Amino acid sequence: RRRLWQRVAKPRDGVVSRLLNRKVSGALTRLIAPLPVRPNHVTAFNLLLAGCAAALMATGHLLTGALAAQLYSIVDGVDGELARLKNQGSWFGAWLDNLTDRICDWMIITGAALSVATGQGSTPLAWILLAIALISNVAYRSGMDSLLVSGSLRASAEGEDMLARAEKWFREREMVFGITHDVYLFLLALGVAIGFPLATLALLIVLETGWWLAKSVQARRALPSVTYAEYLQARKLEKFNESRKQIAQLAAH
Repeated sequence: RRRLWQRVAKPRDGVVSRLLNRKVSGALTRLIAPLPVRPNHVTAFNLLLAGCAAALMATGHLLTGALAAQLYSIVDGVDGELARLKNQGSWFGAWLDNLTDRICDWMIITGAALSVATGQGSTPLAWILLAIALISNVAYRSGMDSLLVSGSLRASAEGEDMLARAEKWFREREMVFGITHDVYLFLLALGVAIGFPLATLALLIVLETGWWLAKSVQARRALPSVTYAEYLQARKLEKFNESRKQIAQLAAH
């Protein structure tokens, strides 16, 4: 069971996921694995959980809403772990997980902004920040996906500049350095919990924009890399060869 679980774990995670979320989500996954629960069921539950977090924030229950948002961030890893553990991964499941992640993020962002609008009347600043935060989140995810598909994101991480060295330090510890999904939700939940939802949204807008610009500049200086499809094919062959080597070692024992 231990060896099987080690193969389920992702090789790299965001900082918050590696240090906090995976410790809890792993326990939840092992708890529900014997039950007739499929990954898509967990994905649908995540959508409901994020909606509850957004509703709590919008109605002024900041601390409870923040805790619910962080709980959603933790449970968000269960569907992927369950899919890998029970070999129930599918193209539709991956697409559904990615779609619900974006919807859940937008709901929580909306709830954080509306917590001020409903508590103090119609606040123009809240609506402005809400619009900018939603646009920024969409643009950031799209921009980072474009860098990933083009291969520039991997090539830039192999450089020798300060940013590449920081990313390498985290990569050696099986973590991803940057504004990942788990880090974004943790910062948002923390800011809402201490009573500064608008300031937190403004900070996240700056962080997303700054990180995207930094990675774009870094990728511009990087050498061309293979496309994402070629990269996945190479990784698939590499994993196959690793499995054959492990099977040979087990047979020898």
